[in-house]
Amino acid sequence: MNKKLTAALLTLSVLISVSACGKTQTNYHTSQETFGKTYYEPAKPSKSPLYEDTYEQTELRSESGAVIKFLYDSDIISYIGQGGTFYLVGTDATKCFLHIVIQDVSAGTYEDAKTANSKYDPKDIALESGRKAFCFTVTGDESNLHIMIDAKDIVPSGKGVISCYVGTKSAWEYSEANIANMIDKGFKANK
Repeated sequence: MNKKLTAALLTLSVLISVSACGKTQTNYHTSQETFGKTYYEPAKPSKSPLYEDTYEQTELRSESGAVIKFLYDSDIISYIGQGGTFYLVGTDATKCFLHIVIQDVSAGTYEDAKTANSKYDPKDIALESGRKAFCFTVTGDESNLHIMIDAKDIVPSGKGVISCYVGTKSAWEYSEANIANMIDKGFKANK
């Protein structure tokens, strides 16, 4: 017989006998035993700890020296600890790297950066945050990708770009838009 059911029946019988005693006062002590769960809870893949996003935060410095917080999903990219260089988890860090430079001195405005790179036929990227971004490849370096994100609401000066250099774009499992959105979300805390 189930141990929980047996314990419940014994407790109930003691309570009935105590209440049946009328005016006679009876003191008794009970001990409780905890049994393990006898059922299994089905797994929920979307909330499984193996698949939860793991975010870490680091500080990146802009060209002017401003400290900017950057949040990254360490299930996807890992930080090497210096110079704004990250790499795709589970790959060669020299092949699948992501280098982020916050340009708030040399780049001017986002529009200036787009004009300066117009010879490379920049492609606009729609970001979920509404910020402006574009990407391009440089002649002679087509295997790598450049992503430029407007940084006017991130840097104290109110102008500049987040310049991202993505190494061996064909080795990344993500599209240009996925990578740009991932980077952009990392700076969301600074909005």
